[in-house]
Amino acid sequence: MCLHAYITQLYGQKEFTVIPPDQTPYVYPLPGNSWVSEVNDVKSPDLDKFPLFAKATPVSFVVEPGETLFIPCGWWHTARSLTPTISVALDCLNASNWKNFMSEVDMNLRQRKPQLAKAVQSYLSMAGNVLKAFEKVGVTV
Repeated sequence: MCLHAYITQLYGQKEFTVIPPDQTPYVYPLPGNSWVSEVNDVKSPDLDKFPLFAKATPVSFVVEPGETLFIPCGWWHTARSLTPTISVALDCLNASNWKNFMSEVDMNLRQRKPQLAKAVQSYLSMAGNVLKAFEKVGVTV
């Protein structure tokens, strides 16, 4: 939901593949769930079914124990464990991704529970203003 993610590898090796957000049309977002790609295997995609994926430029790398990966809001990513692993993930929401987060929540609610959409948007708008004020004075919540 347009959150930044920090993933710290504590044990084992994990391979990540990331794709920049400007390549979203090439990853075939799932209708009704725009955070999920219809392409199940980025290593061996079915290009007959997903021909635009040939234009995508996925980048793969291994994260080792003691390393932390930052995945900015909007970047497509997938991971697979190369060995038994333990990872810790932290999602982050702040002024840099707040508007995108609100848009994602609004779109999701309008599709699933339209009667709640206005109330949630009002609440998130107020919460965003409070968080923005806290950030300006250096208070973390």
